[in-house]
Amino acid sequence: MDEQREDVGKEATGGKEDTKRAEVTVEHQTIEIQGGEGSSVKWEEWINAIRSGADKQKTTDQHQHRDLPKIPKVPNKLRDKLGFTSYYEPSVVSIGPYHYHKSNTNSQIGEMGAVKEKAVKLFFNLNKGERKTSDGQLINNFAKKIKGVGDWYEKDSTRDMDEMEFIKMMFLGGCFIIMFIRCILHSNVEELGMTKGTVKSVQQDILMLENQLPFQVLEVLYTEIGFDKSDLLRILRLYIRHRARGHNWVMQSAGILKSIQGNEEELANFINKIGAAVEPQFDDYKDVKREMGNYIASKRRAWLNEVIRDYLRSPWTIIAFLAGIFLLFLTAVQTYFAAFPHPGNGN
Repeated sequence: MDEQREDVGKEATGGKEDTKRAEVTVEHQTIEIQGGEGSSVKWEEWINAIRSGADKQKTTDQHQHRDLPKIPKVPNKLRDKLGFTSYYEPSVVSIGPYHYHKSNTNSQIGEMGAVKEKAVKLFFNLNKGERKTSDGQLINNFAKKIKGVGDWYEKDSTRDMDEMEFIKMMFLGGCFIIMFIRCILHSNVEELGMTKGTVKSVQQDILMLENQLPFQVLEVLYTEIGFDKSDLLRILRLYIRHRARGHNWVMQSAGILKSIQGNEEELANFINKIGAAVEPQFDDYKDVKREMGNYIASKRRAWLNEVIRDYLRSPWTIIAFLAGIFLLFLTAVQTYFAAFPHPGNGN
């Protein structure tokens, strides 16, 4: 009976005594680990499988990160809970694909279609004497050079557009932004046929989070019309400076952030609402955070160096500095006792 049990045991283990077998699945790979007397455990295969899986996951994560849109839409949980649509939805003019459909449903946005066409006419008149290409050739060159800018947007936003419609949308939007900025800088917005109220709304709309064009679109248009990229950067800087004039500065004490979208309180409320709804990602913008910390620390060091240079550069300045502090202390004590006399001093 014992011999029979021994045979059965050997048969169940494939004829090997005291052998234990296990299977480990790592990234869809099944690794068999053998253990027991007289057998070698294949740890190297298991570790190599883990390493391979980790490298694969890292590559996948990097690929997904590269594929993220560069002009993303506001996340749904921010849309649903916070109700600050005025920060990302345009009121009078749509730029790009995210609110393109509103041209058919919003009367004000629809009316801006005619203004965009006026902007195209004005754009074609720019630098006409120096330009060597016809209007049609300019558009053809533009269409060739902006191939791929649709990838800057979320895919579902351009799914129902054919290539020609997308190019027309980019061309109209780019011409409008360029001519609107130029007209603002030259104080002749009447050429676009807009009222002062509309101009103010447009200035807000072209800064909306979901109402943006890739810079490549503006660059191609400006160079195709015969100007340099430096000319485009110059008018953009002038326009931003023009918009910022008269507005206040949040992180203003450190000189980090400028607000051209509203006053300090409004911007602070906006940021606080966003911060309350999003999950913290501690690794995001870590380089920016480090640079901000270094910048603020450098300001503090500069202030400390200035104090040392002006007040502690020699023994005499140190004595004068300490004497000044001591006099301030005595003045504070004297003021205190004058306001709250001690009952034992006869007063």
